[in-house]
Amino acid sequence: MTARPRLRPSRRPRIAIRVVRSRQALEQVRALFRGYGHWLTEHREVTAFPDSLLEMGLRSLEAEAESLPGSYRPPWGALFLASMEGAPVGCVALRRLAPRLGEIKRLFVRPEGRGLGIGQRLNRAALHRARKLGYSRVVLDTLSTMAPAISLYRAMGFRPIPAYWQNPFPGVLSFEYRLNRPRSG
Repeated sequence: MTARPRLRPSRRPRIAIRVVRSRQALEQVRALFRGYGHWLTEHREVTAFPDSLLEMGLRSLEAEAESLPGSYRPPWGALFLASMEGAPVGCVALRRLAPRLGEIKRLFVRPEGRGLGIGQRLNRAALHRARKLGYSRVVLDTLSTMAPAISLYRAMGFRPIPAYWQNPFPGVLSFEYRLNRPRSG
């Protein structure tokens, strides 16, 4: 009779979310912004609009990556980096639009980090910082074809709103999260 091999219980990967403060972390976020652009290019079912619009958006994303921290600079903004087992896997950014209004941008999680709650943890970190900065609400936009992102935002309590800026891309949905409401539970 041979002994059965012992199966190790699968463990969840170690995930850390931190505010970007070092040059190295900033470079990692820059790489993630660019990775987001590559992902958008490869997934044209998500970016189902004319090539000229996609190219314009990618140029804007590249300019934003180059200028980091840019509008996400403290004291009114922040960049957050998610690491899985020490490797950068996701990011999100927060910036000020008006004295009590923040905007969440560039939520991106690499494919190997999806389904582990990293997007939710990044969003929670951005909302926590927005609350500390005195914002009463936070807005964001996403493409109507990004079903997982939309599900995440709705599950976290974001509500649909009319467009808060004149976005040139078709099929963009806008959401808000009110920070001054009482917490449940």
